[in-house]
Amino acid sequence: MRNDPDRDRPATAPAAIGGVTGGGAGHRAMAPAGELSATRGRMADLLAAALAHLGVSCRVEAREGLAIIYPASSGDPRLDDQAVRRQIVALGRERGFTHVAVALGAGTG
Repeated sequence: MRNDPDRDRPATAPAAIGGVTGGGAGHRAMAPAGELSATRGRMADLLAAALAHLGVSCRVEAREGLAIIYPASSGDPRLDDQAVRRQIVALGRERGFTHVAVALGAGTG
């Protein structure tokens, strides 16, 4: 690989080529796109169920590590409560999401 004069280190090849990572311990092949989509959908369903248990009726959409929550009612007063919002984020992270967004004013999407 050639050195980039604007950088202190040499350019490197991508870690995964063709969907397969190196063969060392802890490395594994990446899952097919359809499998990832199904997993994200399952994560979204689990989060929606947990939020319903919390009393927040909503639809959850998964985009990569982001959970987008579409409340059934954007005027839900529970969404104004800091403690409830912290619980929503915690529930999302417990179910594998790295970020959680609530789409206020969007209704059910």
